[in-house]
Amino acid sequence: MGLSLSAASTGKKRRERARAKFNEEILPNISSLLHHVDADSLFVLYSLFSSTDKDLDGQFSYSEFRKLFGIRRSFISERIYLLIDEDNSGFAGFHEFVNGICRIYTMEESEWCAFVFRIFDLDGRKMLTLAECDALLRMVAGTDHSDHIHLKHVNSFCDNEGMVTLTNFQKAVSSQPMIIGHLLVVQGNLRTLLGETFSVLKSNKVVTTNEYTSNNSILGEIHG
Repeated sequence: MGLSLSAASTGKKRRERARAKFNEEILPNISSLLHHVDADSLFVLYSLFSSTDKDLDGQFSYSEFRKLFGIRRSFISERIYLLIDEDNSGFAGFHEFVNGICRIYTMEESEWCAFVFRIFDLDGRKMLTLAECDALLRMVAGTDHSDHIHLKHVNSFCDNEGMVTLTNFQKAVSSQPMIIGHLLVVQGNLRTLLGETFSVLKSNKVVTTNEYTSNNSILGEIHG
């Protein structure tokens, strides 16, 4: 019992020292990020960023991203990583990390739909064929095999020309969320990891579905 109390006390003191160092040495240099998250949440993100930076290079790599989220290498995981690595350099600094994590944390179901839909909507018409929807579902699930049950469900939302619009795809997912279940699991794992006290300032929760054409952060450019 005494050892447990001692360990708890030591852990508390360690966290207090880490927070004091963060407030004194780190926060003044990244104060612009306080427009997006409060100081407590920013400390959570900084601690998470530091814990994942195993090679101490000050960057968040795709490999570190996969380890953090517990997901394997795949095309869809690469696309999710680009929500963090905004300049597609293969690495993300802390500003990009905050931007991307906040986006993944706050994205709504309709935004995830737009995110995967536009990967196959090469002409920007917001319409896909059923074959393209099949490829989309296989990409999200990370499999080469068609999901006939979910594909049949999506097919019921096709228009008279056999096309699925973004709006109808969102309706299909709304009635059957497991169509994009893998993405929602990734988001759920992140929310669990950050904890209940973490929050993005509501004024910065900007819906991007209508913009559709950009992978840039919903929080805007914060590299200054």
